[in-house]
Amino acid sequence: MVSSYTPMPVDTTPLEQLGFTSLSSGLQQQSAAPAESFPRFGTGLRTLVSRKRYPLGTARDLNECAHASLSVYRSTRNFFALQMVTATYAVRVCSDYLDEINQRRLLAALTGALLAAH
Repeated sequence: MVSSYTPMPVDTTPLEQLGFTSLSSGLQQQSAAPAESFPRFGTGLRTLVSRKRYPLGTARDLNECAHASLSVYRSTRNFFALQMVTATYAVRVCSDYLDEINQRRLLAALTGALLAAH
């Protein structure tokens, strides 16, 4: 829903080229930084985009996204973190119906969404 009202940035540059060794390391770096709090998730995403702070880059593959999102959920048991897991599964199912270029864009969109959600 949020992406239909705010164009979300997507960047297929590998995370490694952006200074992260992996998606999990990016999530860990975020945990070490001061937390930002937004009254609602949609508001937070729009704020990140408008401030040009929405996370960019692409994980190596869907397995990396699945491992990272499941790890966040297992360590927090947070319902919102569970949505990271279900989003990753949805991308896995949907990606079978896309060509290679759009699969890469979908992976980039998921990577940014996982980092933004975290």
